[in-house]
Amino acid sequence: MARMMPTYCPAGAPPGEKALYEALAVAPETDGWIVLHSLALANHVRQVEGEADFVVIVPNEGVLVVEVKSHKSVGLLDDGRWKLGRDAPTSRGPFQQAREAMYSILDFLQRQRVNLARVPVLHAVWFTHIRARGMLPRTPEWHSWQVLDSGDLSDGAAAAVLRTLKAGRVHLAEKNAHFRRADSGPDKLTAERIAAQLRPRFEMQVGSADLRQARKSQLVTFIEEQYRALDAMADNQAVLFTGPAGSGKTLLAVEAAQREQAQGRTGRLLCFNRLLGRRLSDDLRDATGITSGTFHQEMIRIARIQPPENPGRAFWERELPDLAIEALLERGARRRRSTSSLSMSFRTSRGAVPRRARLDGRRRT
Repeated sequence: MARMMPTYCPAGAPPGEKALYEALAVAPETDGWIVLHSLALANHVRQVEGEADFVVIVPNEGVLVVEVKSHKSVGLLDDGRWKLGRDAPTSRGPFQQAREAMYSILDFLQRQRVNLARVPVLHAVWFTHIRARGMLPRTPEWHSWQVLDSGDLSDGAAAAVLRTLKAGRVHLAEKNAHFRRADSGPDKLTAERIAAQLRPRFEMQVGSADLRQARKSQLVTFIEEQYRALDAMADNQAVLFTGPAGSGKTLLAVEAAQREQAQGRTGRLLCFNRLLGRRLSDDLRDATGITSGTFHQEMIRIARIQPPENPGRAFWERELPDLAIEALLERGARRRRSTSSLSMSFRTSRGAVPRRARLDGRRRT
């Protein structure tokens, strides 16, 4: 399967981008591919800034810059303006957006001295919700192979990308002898370098209150082992990491929580150390839906009690856990009684078979 960067699709992404992300992420034919989603272009060739919806890097084939349109209706007006869904008409159509994003990327890579002499870099537009290939008229403004649609998404996104790259390579070969060579296309090393230049592996993290007094922010560079750990957390419901102090366990936990929150999930990030709990609460104070702090604070919340003054070890290790467990059991009993009463109400009032509700467990951070 493809290496997706980032490893998740944000909850607020347009539906077409979500669908294409999922299709490329799970397709077995994309093994060895690198797919960059939502690549910001700070130095755009035409405007102040821009974005490439997808940059698909396929070793030995080429690089495809994809503009995604999720609209359910597309029209080209008499005056040449595009009408996409309910959006206002615009003279800057999707193919122009894709082309400008491609040239912005090419310009950046060339300034970074990435050798693209025999690397086909192409652009296309993917209409994810309509059969655009049979609807759009032939015009000198784009090639037919640059149009992908809902049928390509359902029939196989990987095959559609390969088909587009193959047609694009034929087109480039007609204009440039470099692309007539059998080895045109990025080798694995060049593909990795393109991805590293476009989306280098680094993360910005806001430190704790004490740390911010010394420096405003901290630049954290993850090593490959830590990236594998983050991927493992994304792919598994339960993971266990061990390591000495300073090995980055807390950093990984905070990053994993922030990624869960970015996908619209909720959960708790808990620890046993009071000072560390304060740091977690500070680091994640803006993460909506993520509760952070200490395990004992969470037990106090569950038990709905106020701890006694100067509580001893016995309170924290025995009394508080017992109170929290009792509160959870009592809530479970009340829920069962409520469900039983509801079932009896259905039987009495309607003579119907009691209904049962299944509670799906939420994923926890």
